[in-house]
Amino acid sequence: MRRLVIVNPPSEFLLDDRVFMSLGPVQIATVARDFAEWRSHVIDLTGHSRRCRLVATAGPAGLEATRGALVGAVSSQPTLAVAHDETCEIEIWANAEAEVAANPADVYGFYAMSCHAAVVTRLHQLVKRCWPRAVTVAGGPHASLAPGDFLRVGFDCVVAAQTGGGGGEVGLLELLRDVTIYGHPRQRVYTSRRGKMSHWNWPDRGLVDWESYEYRLNGERSASIVTQGGCPFVCTFCSHGEGYTDVGRRDHDHVRAELREIRSRFGQRAVMIYDDEVNIDGRRVGGHFDRLCGVLHSEGFLWRAFAKSNIFDARQARLAAASGAVQLCTGAESADPAVKKAILKKSTVEDDSRFVRLCLENGIAPKVFTMVGLQGETRESAGRLKAWLLEMVGLGLRDFDVTVYTPYPGTRPFADPSQFGFRLRRPLEYTRETIIYKGKPGEYRSLVDIYDPATGKTLLTAEEIVALRDEVERDVRAAVARVGGGSGGLRAVDGG
Repeated sequence: MRRLVIVNPPSEFLLDDRVFMSLGPVQIATVARDFAEWRSHVIDLTGHSRRCRLVATAGPAGLEATRGALVGAVSSQPTLAVAHDETCEIEIWANAEAEVAANPADVYGFYAMSCHAAVVTRLHQLVKRCWPRAVTVAGGPHASLAPGDFLRVGFDCVVAAQTGGGGGEVGLLELLRDVTIYGHPRQRVYTSRRGKMSHWNWPDRGLVDWESYEYRLNGERSASIVTQGGCPFVCTFCSHGEGYTDVGRRDHDHVRAELREIRSRFGQRAVMIYDDEVNIDGRRVGGHFDRLCGVLHSEGFLWRAFAKSNIFDARQARLAAASGAVQLCTGAESADPAVKKAILKKSTVEDDSRFVRLCLENGIAPKVFTMVGLQGETRESAGRLKAWLLEMVGLGLRDFDVTVYTPYPGTRPFADPSQFGFRLRRPLEYTRETIIYKGKPGEYRSLVDIYDPATGKTLLTAEEIVALRDEVERDVRAAVARVGGGSGGLRAVDGG
C-alpha cells in the first residue's frame, strides 16, 4: 500500500501553536486514507512552546499567561516581551529532521498558509535531501493563491483548491491516482474542483496528538470544526481565491455526526467554528445559522465563532446565546468610516457597536478584531480606532485584537499596491521570509508605507504604523486592566 505523509509546519511566530488544531492537514490525510486507500500519516511540527523554554518579562507566571494566544491578544492577559531560548530553533529543526527521517513516503504533502510559505520551502528541501524519490506537493491557502511560488522553489506539483465549496480533496485524489498508475504526477498544478462538502468524511483528529491541543470555553476542552466554506463579501484586505465568494455548506446531519464523535471519542464538549462567517444567512429564518444553532443546542455543545456585524441582529443574538454561544467575534478592522468604505467592509461603526452591545445583553463575550495600516490610514483614523475601542471597553468589551495590515496573495492590494496607496519597502517574497500580520507582542512589523495616490503624500510610514498599533493596544489594554480584565460576569473564554 502506498504511503502519504502530510506535514503541518510549525508557527514559530506564535506564542503557542497548539491552541487550535489545523484541520486542513488532518482532513487531507483522512480523505487519502478513506477514499484512495493510501496509508496516511501526519507529521505535526507545531508545539514549539511545549519543547522550548520561554523567557517572559512577566516572571515565572509569564509562560502560563501566554497560553492560548493563537488568534490574538486576549485583553485579560498582560502584554509580554517574550523571547525563545537561543536553542529553540535548533530544537525545532532537529525535531523536524528526526520526524522526516523516520517517515519515508511515496508522496509528501505540505500544508501552507502564506505565513508558512518560507518554512515549508525549507521543509521541502529537507524532505528532498532525505527522500529524493518522494513526490512533493504543496497545498493549503498559499498554494491555491500563488501556486507558482512553490513550483519555482522545486515542488513537484501543487494542489490549488477552489475554496468556496471545500478544500483540496478532489485535486489530491487525482494526484494520488496518477502516482498509483504512473508512479509520478502527470500535472504540475492539480486544480481541486468545487464539490459537496458533506461528501467527504470529517477529519480524523486521532491522526495527531489531539490531547496536546489546549483551548477551553467555559472550562470545556474545545475542538475546531468547519460547517461552511466561502464568503460572499469582497473586502479588499482579504484573500479571495477562485470560487471563494461561492458559499458551500455541510448537511446538518453530517455536522451532528461529527459533533457526536468529538464528544464520544475525544471527550470534548465545545467547538471553535471556523466558518467565514457563521451568520452569513443569519437573517433568513430557518436557514443554515438557525439550524446550526439547533444542532449545537441539541447536542449540548458550547461554541465560539466569527460573525458579520452588519448582518447580526437581536434575534440571532438570542438564538446564539440559547444554543450555547460563549463568545462571538467580528472583524471591525477600523473605526474610521472613510477607511471602512475604502476597504469595502460593508459594516459601519454603528454595526460593530451594535454587535458588541447585543452580545453583552445576551451574556455572550464579544471580541473585535482590528488592524492598523489599512488603505488610507492616518494618525487620525488610528486615533478613532483607539477611541472606539475605549468606548466599547466602557460598555463591557474585554477582548480585542489589534494587528498590522499586510498585503497577502489573493488580495487586491497585493496584486497592485500602488492603486491602493501602498508603497512596498521591498518585494513580498513569501517563500524567502516569514511574513506575518499577527504575532508576538513587541515583534510586529510593517512592510509598507501608506500614501495618498492623488497627491503622492505619505500618510504613514511603516515605522509609524507599528508605533500606532502598539499605542492602540497598550492604551486599550490599560483601560481593560483598570475596569478589571475578567469576562465581566460573562461565560469564561480561556485563550484565543
